[in-house]
Amino acid sequence: PDLRGHGDSTPPRNGDFSWDGFAEDLLAVLEHFDFPPTRGVGHSMGGAALLRAEQLRPGTFESLFLYEPIVSPPEHGREGSDSPLVSAAERRRARFPSFDDAVSRFASKAPLDVLDRRCLEDYVRWGFRWIDPDHPEAGVELKLPGTEEADIYRMSTVHATWHELPRLRVPTVIARGLAPVGFPAAVAPRLVERTPGARLLEFDPLGHFGPLQEPETVADAILASWSGV
Repeated sequence: PDLRGHGDSTPPRNGDFSWDGFAEDLLAVLEHFDFPPTRGVGHSMGGAALLRAEQLRPGTFESLFLYEPIVSPPEHGREGSDSPLVSAAERRRARFPSFDDAVSRFASKAPLDVLDRRCLEDYVRWGFRWIDPDHPEAGVELKLPGTEEADIYRMSTVHATWHELPRLRVPTVIARGLAPVGFPAAVAPRLVERTPGARLLEFDPLGHFGPLQEPETVADAILASWSGV
């Protein structure tokens, strides 16, 4: 689902982008549709939201497949600390003449130039909107403003997910890319060590955007993990 502030979901009225809120969003969706325990698949912040949701409501998931979830050990920061992600979000270009112009721009420069073209087009199609639907010449804009994205990054180190990993009791795969091994890929083995019964799965030469770089490759690995292969 579109978590708070993302896509077509509105931001929280109080401006609180605590990452527990993303987990609560997931739990609300599952409860609304009356899902039984199901399989969770998440990437980056989505992976962290799945982990936290299972911690808040044990038994929500029967298994988890998480590609480089953003779960920070205590030494990685504190609330309000700025990082390169924060400053990059605040500088992010928010408007383009058209959807096609946005796709072309992102395809030509890092970090999104590594994305499978279909994934990149989906990102633009669902992450942008017409500024004025009645006047397409006005262009398109990001649905998630850079200032709000920066607030999300600032809150990324303050949720309790890391501390509560040892009490998880759900089969979990923690996947990571190897090109390069930066944060959060470098943290993935430590997540496995702290999570009972978890196992590490590595993808070379994929990076942090692995599921969006080679979706078929990652999808096959997810299916294999479900079948016990």
